[in-house]
Amino acid sequence: MRKEIKRFLYKLYNYPGISIAARQKLTELMIRDAMNGVFDDKLKTMPKEWILDVEQANSENTHDPKFVAAFLNQFTLPEKALKYTTHSWEKLNDGSYRWKDFDSFFNDYQSELKSEPYKLDKLKSLNIHLYFLIHNFLLPNREKRDHYFWGEYRDLQIGYCNPEGWLKRWMNENPNKQPLVMPLSFLPEENQPKGRIKGRDLIYFDDVVELFKHSIEFRDNDLYFAIKEIFRSPDLSISEEDLEHLKGISFYTDTSQIKEALVLIADNIKNRPQYPNVVIKSQLLNFVDDRCIELTILQVNSFSEKTTDDDKLMLVGGKGQIIGIKEKLKSLADFSIESFFRHRNERCACRIDYLYNNDFNSPPRVTKLDSDCEGFKYILKFYF
Repeated sequence: MRKEIKRFLYKLYNYPGISIAARQKLTELMIRDAMNGVFDDKLKTMPKEWILDVEQANSENTHDPKFVAAFLNQFTLPEKALKYTTHSWEKLNDGSYRWKDFDSFFNDYQSELKSEPYKLDKLKSLNIHLYFLIHNFLLPNREKRDHYFWGEYRDLQIGYCNPEGWLKRWMNENPNKQPLVMPLSFLPEENQPKGRIKGRDLIYFDDVVELFKHSIEFRDNDLYFAIKEIFRSPDLSISEEDLEHLKGISFYTDTSQIKEALVLIADNIKNRPQYPNVVIKSQLLNFVDDRCIELTILQVNSFSEKTTDDDKLMLVGGKGQIIGIKEKLKSLADFSIESFFRHRNERCACRIDYLYNNDFNSPPRVTKLDSDCEGFKYILKFYF
């Protein structure tokens, strides 16, 4: 029971909907009481809405990366108002814009977020981090909590509806101008950016929108630079030529969650420095109904040798890094590993699938491979 409570507190700490003050309180709680076993009593002091939201999100068992990809692709469709939350408005033949004011634009994209088949609310059960990233950037802060943020930018309190009413006010005072050109100096001082973010000054609302776009899509060379940085280590040897093929790969996803999953993979690899050679590849796969990008990360000659019923491999008791990788990739990517294992009393190459159907809680699926393995391989499959 104590392990389950500690795991629950970890999820609550990383839940995007709680305030900084609550996160600080949880930090103090976990440090002070980690060895005392008094988590049960402390949980009683937590506001119920935090706990209920987290329990609801974590109780959902659906893994649906194809839905997430289709939902996010709405930001590219010219007939959707959602596209123009991240793109400049196009002028009509008479020189006017499609929307006359903030309210008409907001009502259109809010209606799309509430419409089947791609309702925003469905994201809450599929990937709550992505849900809050989009919700908090596009919609009013429903919970009215004492801190607002979206994605990885916890100190950037700016969105279409935050601070509430200010973008609308600016557009009313500046008719025939689109939202992206609003200077951030128009906002209350407490909402204005306090410094450079991602190496850039934020001057206009368009600069904030650009950050959001990179939060929901690996664009241009984003994936290349992310992997290059995450796997940077004097103990690893990664061919620059191998990495070059990552340039230009673009797809919609929750980029910060993917990067966190890659950090966990990199940590596992760096923990075995006696096997320095790492090969990272990607390929485009076309199926009858789907297209996907398969990313493979191979640590050459690093073999598991564990039995395929090992607790960490089978995710028993929440042990090991693999379960953390699986949770980060929920409804974002399918996930498997390959290596040599001890399987049914023989040493053989096997593939273990962790995310492979729509049931997030499906047990790991072990398949014996016909060919040998070159080491320990992580396989991530992204749909687009």
